Amino acid sequence: IEEYYELFFSIYNYQQELNRFVEDLTKGFYIQYTVESVLLDLDGRALLCEAVWLYGVMLILMERLLPGPVRERIIIAYFRLFGRDGDISRIDVICKLCKSTNISPPASTSTTSFSSQRSHKYPMDEDKLFSRYPLPVDLIRNVVGCLISDDIYQQSSAFPNIDHRSIRLSRQ
Repeated sequence: IEEYYELFFSIYNYQQELNRFVEDLTKGFYIQYTVESVLLDLDGRALLCEAVWLYGVMLILMERLLPGPVRERIIIAYFRLFGRDGDISRIDVICKLCKSTNISPPASTSTTSFSSQRSHKYPMDEDKLFSRYPLPVDLIRNVVGCLISDDIYQQSSAFPNIDHRSIRLSRQ
């Protein structure tokens, strides 16, 4: 139970640190860097895109592998187990992150039911996940713009033909 609780807090902490880094870039804490200048640098562009991607993957995997009711029960079990003697100062932020999105997983996850269905994916509302602890809108807009228009991994030399542009950008 403690490991799951630490996992939830680590996701929250990652988001807070990423927001703090972007806020520091915006306010000029790093003298020669802004969000735009980091996105102009090849390595900075790749790292910032991957940082946003990683946050999204953590949220989506948390929702897929630990559905809302399971997360809520883990938090309640942690609170009952460590509520009196343990450190529960961060339980409010964990509850906000882990509350149910009312999206239920497929009824059965056996391999036979997967083959009979067209797709084993179930609909998700990612906006609910990201709106709890959002990233700055300007950061998301800039990162999406880079992913759409730029070659962040410098694959253009491997795919020089303009007809292969979609293949070149598909890796990002």
